[in-house]
Amino acid sequence: MTTFAVAIRAGLDAFGLRTCLFICNSQDHVWEVLSGQIPDCDHIIFVCHGDRSGNLLFDVYPKTQVDVKMIERKALLSDKFILSLGCSTGDGNLARDFLKVGCRGFVGPNGNPHVHTGYLFILMFYRYLLQHFGMGVDEAKLTEREAFEAAKKFHVELNSREARKSASKLLIPFHHVRTFHSSSLAPGNR
Repeated sequence: MTTFAVAIRAGLDAFGLRTCLFICNSQDHVWEVLSGQIPDCDHIIFVCHGDRSGNLLFDVYPKTQVDVKMIERKALLSDKFILSLGCSTGDGNLARDFLKVGCRGFVGPNGNPHVHTGYLFILMFYRYLLQHFGMGVDEAKLTEREAFEAAKKFHVELNSREARKSASKLLIPFHHVRTFHSSSLAPGNR
């Protein structure tokens, strides 16, 4: 998972975004992120696993599972936008609980998308979010909701017979459970 986190950071850096890669090596690190102790960011991207129940699973010691009850008790993520790459974390309950603790939006996949699809979705989401940034027309910027709608239409080009057979695994859409409020990416928030 660390390789994909580094690749995502490199991609976002190429868009001119100021990024901070925080690699969680212990359960304490996971709770530092979830409790809002890393305040200087608007978006948090979880590069982790998920399970069929829609829980976040982190490969740390000891193994850490973040479920709905833990989010209610421990998470303090006021006005953050969460993007999760963990399988099945687009479950409505997980998203609703992140919104209850103050997040302004949550995006996660339904089902088990291919890992490369998640990486490309993140890059497409930020490409659409930032496509008009810096052009001097504030109204031209896409909202997070609009960027999400555009990015979820992304699909992998299928050139081979084997790829077409496995298309259902590659094309599982990302899902969210709430209409997002408009937000802007002012230069200080990038």
